[in-house]
Amino acid sequence: MEFLSQRLKTKPVQILAVSVDDDWKTIDRFFLEIKLTPSFMVLLDKDKVWAESFGTHKFPETYLLSKSGKVLRKWIGTVDWSDAKIWREIDEMISKN
Repeated sequence: MEFLSQRLKTKPVQILAVSVDDDWKTIDRFFLEIKLTPSFMVLLDKDKVWAESFGTHKFPETYLLSKSGKVLRKWIGTVDWSDAKIWREIDEMISKN
């Protein structure tokens, strides 16, 4: 997600990570282990309210939303964010919305 955040920092978008862990301690430990201070917002959804509202069942899942909150694209599982095809698709969706 950090790669995604850095790549999109000049675009009119915001990166948001939603964690379904049980507590902040688990999330903090994760970022310490990977030696990263995220440049994006991280939310805790321990009751899985957001996950369920988006129909998320397999983690990770990544969503690209329009300004109005409409899901433009959903990626299930790990994504190779260095793939040029994905970036063409993202750029196209951002420019249309």
